[in-house]
Amino acid sequence: MLVDHFIDFKGCNAGDHSHDYDENEISMSEFVNARNEILQQFPILAEPDFAQDDRLPAEARNYENDGMNDNWAKRLTDSLDHMTAEEWNGSWMKVKELFTGGEELKHLAIGKNDITFSKSRVKQKMAKGQVAFDIDSILAMFTDLSVINTVIGISIISNPMKNLKHSVHLAHQGAPLHHIPHFHLGHFGHDPKFDLYVMLPALYDKKIKREKGKLHNHVPEDIRAEFMDTCFLPAVEEVMGRTEGQSWDYKYDVAKAKSTAAAKEGNMYHKQPKAFRQETPKDLDAKYIDLVWHNCERRLMREMRRGGKLEAFEGFQFFINSKGHKHRTKTDEFSKLMTIYKRKVRVRTNFTDDNRSRATLSQPRSIFIDSMLTSVLLWGWTMNLKRTVSGIHGCGGIVA
Repeated sequence: MLVDHFIDFKGCNAGDHSHDYDENEISMSEFVNARNEILQQFPILAEPDFAQDDRLPAEARNYENDGMNDNWAKRLTDSLDHMTAEEWNGSWMKVKELFTGGEELKHLAIGKNDITFSKSRVKQKMAKGQVAFDIDSILAMFTDLSVINTVIGISIISNPMKNLKHSVHLAHQGAPLHHIPHFHLGHFGHDPKFDLYVMLPALYDKKIKREKGKLHNHVPEDIRAEFMDTCFLPAVEEVMGRTEGQSWDYKYDVAKAKSTAAAKEGNMYHKQPKAFRQETPKDLDAKYIDLVWHNCERRLMREMRRGGKLEAFEGFQFFINSKGHKHRTKTDEFSKLMTIYKRKVRVRTNFTDDNRSRATLSQPRSIFIDSMLTSVLLWGWTMNLKRTVSGIHGCGGIVA
């Protein structure tokens, strides 16, 4: 019955809310004005003795008094005074009036003088306010790299500094996503620019104590090197060949040596405790992503069945993250926001089911708008796919 009411509801007018208010009912503005009048007559109550300057350290006093000794520690055991009956009798009535309005109790009528139904168009516009929509961040988890439909800058040597440092308000199998060991595989797109990660929940240990700055979410280098040398780089070489893939390094150690050399070039300091490694991304064109990943996945599954280091990829997920779009996607209409989303996000992503047929992103799953004049948009796209995509999410300013 309630659902039918909301479906059939076509809005209301001022006549639907007409009401005759009596003298015991006051509007919000009358309530505020009455409180201001009471505050002007409110008695000045002395500060409690525990807040007197001679009982406080010099740093906590309202003003500096060079002539007053800092003896607060000696007075810690002194008994505290109480307000006398005469002092309370002279002030309790005003305290009561501040909350009740006086002897004659009034009823607060929120609808009285409601400017929503004012005859002034200016006041009506003020009452309605203005709703703003924006996309704060776009997040997704999936297991098929061909979801990405644009050039990917692959980082053979991942930069640990790009690991997640803060919560992204998502969890995988009950573990916060930024606590799960992962490594940065690359990036793609421009406005929005996405970071691409490989999440390895098999390496997650819930017994490890985590704190700010010590998330223990890094993947050991030997596992990353094994993945590149055994699965990913051979797949790239097989699909692209030596001619088209001449800029690629097909050994992890070679890429590592080159990244270290690039970081040291031009360095005037010869003594370093540990060489910094610079990322040197290699472009994987969109037309090769599907074949490269199909080949890499086949190799990865075979190595996982054999056991060894790559067992860490059991239950792996890709994760993409893009933030900082509020100032570039803000609009006053939801339809305009959807246009922005389709132009900037959908053109770079697509989804593939088990039969390898294409499917694009669906419409938003849920929208939450707050009660302020500005609004917050919480995105959520749920894909009805069998294997490849667990969901894509974009978060607004408030995320539960």
